[in-house]
Amino acid sequence: MFDFSQITNIATVAGILIGIFFGLRQLRDIVKTRNTDLFLDLYNQLTSKEFQKMYTDIVYNFHWNNYEDWLSKYGPDTNPEAWASFNSVGYFFDGLGVLIHKNLIDIQLVDDLMSSGVIWLWEKTEPIIRERRVRRNRPQIWEWVEYLYYRIKENEDIITANKSGIQAASDWVSGPELTL
Repeated sequence: MFDFSQITNIATVAGILIGIFFGLRQLRDIVKTRNTDLFLDLYNQLTSKEFQKMYTDIVYNFHWNNYEDWLSKYGPDTNPEAWASFNSVGYFFDGLGVLIHKNLIDIQLVDDLMSSGVIWLWEKTEPIIRERRVRRNRPQIWEWVEYLYYRIKENEDIITANKSGIQAASDWVSGPELTL
């Protein structure tokens, strides 16, 4: 039937295949851990007091009527600190959009923890960003913020279509533990 050398060869091949299988699983787990670490680093930056101050100023405290008004109040020549805030917040969400696009971070994580912030930022700033793109001839300005906004809205539409209503707490708690 099988001689000793054949059994040894079969065992060797089986050992190699098992090793490859476990190696690939470990590699997948390492990548997942790195992606989670990256997301948590970004989340820590987002929730920092400094970032929250910049974000709050843009979304709640700064007011403008149009692009000219915005530029006169928050432009680089008139208000360098506000300008820096716009850039810092924009670059942060631009980077997040790129990471989502490259599938380095799961859109569901961003949707679960950051969606409102992205939506409020884009909806407040969209008119000035669109005008800035035209005036500067740079369609890339905040392009990944816009991408992120539409991905989140798309994700919300899918979730809404799958539910008859919003059941936030019931998604993760069931039975008598759920108290609203």
